[in-house]
Amino acid sequence: MKNVALIFTRFLFAALVVMPCALRAANPVILQAPVTVAATFTFTGPETEKTSGASTTFQAKMVIVKFGNVELLSSMADNGEIPSIAGWSIVARWTAGDSKIDDYQLYAVKAGATPVALDATNNSVGITAETLAATYAEKWTNGVPVSGTGSFQSGVTMSLTDSGDTINLAGFAAGSYAIKALSTNTTPVYVPGLIKITLLGGATLSGTEMVVNMSMTISAPKVVSN
Repeated sequence: MKNVALIFTRFLFAALVVMPCALRAANPVILQAPVTVAATFTFTGPETEKTSGASTTFQAKMVIVKFGNVELLSSMADNGEIPSIAGWSIVARWTAGDSKIDDYQLYAVKAGATPVALDATNNSVGITAETLAATYAEKWTNGVPVSGTGSFQSGVTMSLTDSGDTINLAGFAAGSYAIKALSTNTTPVYVPGLIKITLLGGATLSGTEMVVNMSMTISAPKVVSN
């Protein structure tokens, strides 16, 4: 289970690069969005056999392991990155004006504590995202966006290899955005709304083959001060 947690920590960070809109702001601010993870790992359990006379019955059942925010935080606590999971949550953060929406980073946060970035130092992650459909209505003045809204749907594929473990998933991302000023006297920026990523595929973890079914929801962000 710990191997699953370590790989999924890196994988979740990779999943954030599906959002294509650039951000601009005269005075950069930090935006933060709650993240909800729901995943299952399904694999074949141990085989049992029962002999009766000349006949032997073999039996195995599928095992389903759930993985979400609690398990992700527990992994960080086990690694000593946070003292415990009490009061901590997972969020996505970026600096509006200094980055793009696809430069989100995942953090564990708790009121009164310094945010802790999730480890994303893995060079074996491969990801592609292609916007397949979009609708938008934007107003630009002198070559700069000043207002508008839009939504998009993207096809996503991901692969991860780490110490002999692999995950290969495919699916889609859907989300929305608005162009608006985040505070007084600032240039309007692209601000995302609710974004949901849904993925399905296979994995080999610690030599065990399994099916992975995963969704991640990034709620609409708010401005934070730290």
